[in-house]
Amino acid sequence: MTEIVIVDDNSAATYSVELALRDVTNYKIAFKAINGYDMLLKLKNMKSTPSIAIVDIRLPNIDGVTLTQLLQIYHSEIKVIGISYHHNFGAYSAMIEAGAKGFLCKANLHHLKEAIETILAGEIYMDPDIRNEWDEFQKKNTYSESENEYNFTKQEKEHFVINATGLDYNILSKTLNLSTHCLNKRQKKITEKTGLSSRVAQTMLAIQLGIVKVFRL
Repeated sequence: MTEIVIVDDNSAATYSVELALRDVTNYKIAFKAINGYDMLLKLKNMKSTPSIAIVDIRLPNIDGVTLTQLLQIYHSEIKVIGISYHHNFGAYSAMIEAGAKGFLCKANLHHLKEAIETILAGEIYMDPDIRNEWDEFQKKNTYSESENEYNFTKQEKEHFVINATGLDYNILSKTLNLSTHCLNKRQKKITEKTGLSSRVAQTMLAIQLGIVKVFRL
């Protein structure tokens, strides 16, 4: 039984996904979430880990791109399919670079069964309307060479993604199994390395270095 999570703050879009899933056999919806934080909180209370998360890109609190990066760090067994009303290169490339295994425009949800079967087979699925553009897309290096001067550890790179959520550490500690003490300790270390004390400034640096992925229309 394939367990699937739907993450979308638009109830109509969530219903459309549910309708499209009727064509999929041997599955169940583990739960539905309205944003990234909601998903992480509900995921923490699950006894089993879902196989697939269908994630909208534009979400409040923790957006789809940042959520995908967090899932890659803390729940890498979950395969993400990004969905969006936006039919452009920025939408799907941001999700794929963040670690999603597929992307589908909401107008083409009738292809959802094919998308799920493809990623469960270990392949990348791209919306049929943008496959030609995808074939020409060459993925950039994850990190810029200029990052070397900071010598960030794996945990510090992960912390940049956490910072990008913009949420308070007390809130994040409830979903990521990390204490506020641990998060503050990592934050202090990054401040020492970069000379930047603001989380916003640190996030901007991480975006410039390619550590944090962002979606731009």
